[in-house]
Amino acid sequence: MSRWLAAPLDQELAAARLCAAHQACPYSHATRDKIDLPIVLS
Repeated sequence: MSRWLAAPLDQELAAARLCAAHQACPYSHATRDKIDLPIVLS
C-alpha cells in the first residue's frame, strides 16, 4: 500500500481551499441557508 503526506498549508491558503470546497460541495449547497453550521479550520 502506498502512503503519502501532503505538505502543510499556511492558514490563509487552507482557509481559501476550505471556502472553495464549501462552495462546490453538493451537500453544502443543498443545506445552505437551512442549517446553521459553522465552518472551522483547525
